[in-house]
Amino acid sequence: MLKKYYSILGLPEGANADVVKRQYRRLAMQHHPDRTGGRPSDDFLRLCQAYDQLRPHLKTEPAANACKLPTASRERRGPRRGTRAHRRFSVVLEQDYLGTRVDEFA
Repeated sequence: MLKKYYSILGLPEGANADVVKRQYRRLAMQHHPDRTGGRPSDDFLRLCQAYDQLRPHLKTEPAANACKLPTASRERRGPRRGTRAHRRFSVVLEQDYLGTRVDEFA
């Protein structure tokens, strides 16, 4: 059953997930309605259906060169800027309007 969808994309059966994705995008760009006059062609609809059917069956491999920061390096830098800059206080509007100063907040 999947062989049919691979053939629509012009790929051999069992092609890599990256190859399938690349081929689908290339063909979809060629047959996209914005490039062909506004109405989706039958080719474009078949491509979309084939890719939608193949996608759950494709195995994606994790990137070998994925860069992850070790958690220890983040701890060494110290606290982030501004984390302690927030203070809670209340202002009596009458004091703010009259410009009087309250000593307990000074």
